[in-house]
Parts: sequence; structure tokens; C-alpha cells
Amino acid sequence: IAAAAAKMFSAPMMVEVFDHIGFGQWLRYVVAVIELTGGVMLLLPGRALYGALILSATMLGALLTHALIIGGQWQPAAGLFVLSLLLVWLNVPKQEGEK
Repeated sequence: IAAAAAKMFSAPMMVEVFDHIGFGQWLRYVVAVIELTGGVMLLLPGRALYGALILSATMLGALLTHALIIGGQWQPAAGLFVLSLLLVWLNVPKQEGEK
């Protein structure tokens, strides 16, 4: 949610990152809405799995963007991708008989 706010409110670092990506600042707003949606869904009972899936896909996109397009530090995006996958795993409904 904080990352979405930084994008929405045009934090200079976010504007610069999206300038380097080269698709225009409209993408910054789209990503912000997706991140906000995923973050809010994490807080809603019964929707956390979907929020985690949205954030996982977003972080995979961020990881690939850093690794293949803009360069720089890709490790933070990789770490957040792994954490979002952990949230997916923790929120997958358990089958009967599983702990």
C-alpha cells in the first residue's frame, strides 16, 4: 500500500523509475492501482489469497523489468516476489486432514 501511495503521489524516485522503463507515466498509475488493490485484498478476510496472487504477479513484473529493462538493483524486487509467493502459500485453502 505504501509503494502504491509513492507511485500515486509522484514520489520523485518513482517518476524516475517509470521514466527509465519508457512506457510513460500512465503505467505508474496502473501499477499503483494494482498494488493498492492487492494490498487491500490482503487485509480482507477471504480475499488474501487473491491479493497475494496479484502482488506476486506485480512483483514478478517488477523483477523482470529491473533485470531486463532498467538494470540496477533487482534484489529488492526478488525479495518481495518471494515474500508474496509465501503469502500465496500461506493463504491456499488446506484440504481436509491437512494441518
